[in-house]
Amino acid sequence: MAQFLDTVTLTNANQVYNLWSLLSASMPTLPTCAQALMLQVDRNANASAHIFIGDGKLRTIATSYGADLSAGWTYSIDSQQSNMLSLNELYLRSDTSSILVHVTVIVR
Repeated sequence: MAQFLDTVTLTNANQVYNLWSLLSASMPTLPTCAQALMLQVDRNANASAHIFIGDGKLRTIATSYGADLSAGWTYSIDSQQSNMLSLNELYLRSDTSSILVHVTVIVR
């Protein structure tokens, strides 16, 4: 089992970012599939900021997301079988610029 921990920055407001692309920029050995994932919006983020987590639809439909997080909130997901989460199919968008998101990825 391997752990990958990092912080990514959602630089521009309302821009959709691919989670795997953000993470692999600083962790080139990160696989595209994971066992578990936890995202946390930095607790010092603007209190009115929202981070939206979704699949590919988030790229074209701003209201199509699975989670809406604010400062300090976390989102966790895991798979019943080994490495069933496709990190390259998850997208993030913030309604505020320069938001930090802390990420923990577990790979089996």
